[in-house]
Amino acid sequence: MGEGAGGTELIYRTMQYLGYSWTKRLPPTDLSDAYIKHYNAKSLEDLIEGYTIGKYHIAAEAAPIVFRMADQGDKVAQSLVQWAGTELGEMANAVIRQLDFQDVEFEVALIG
Repeated sequence: MGEGAGGTELIYRTMQYLGYSWTKRLPPTDLSDAYIKHYNAKSLEDLIEGYTIGKYHIAAEAAPIVFRMADQGDKVAQSLVQWAGTELGEMANAVIRQLDFQDVEFEVALIG
């Protein structure tokens, strides 16, 4: 129901952003080169085509690449990490409201 910001969702959105970069909807991103290298693709076009036809099985195991590139200053990667953090925070707040814990002091821990 649209609740998720784990590795699988991050990769789905990453591939969407790589497609946006390829079509010039977003600026170029070093994420493209990182994924091309990781999957031994010939080009961004090859990576995207291979992803859509199942030649490249890009899954949650590739999520750390997004974080690495964000740490290196890539703006697109940083926006992806920010999106995931916002989603996770909003989900935590929703659970707090569902449990009516707004006035209860407790620790929140990231797991998974």
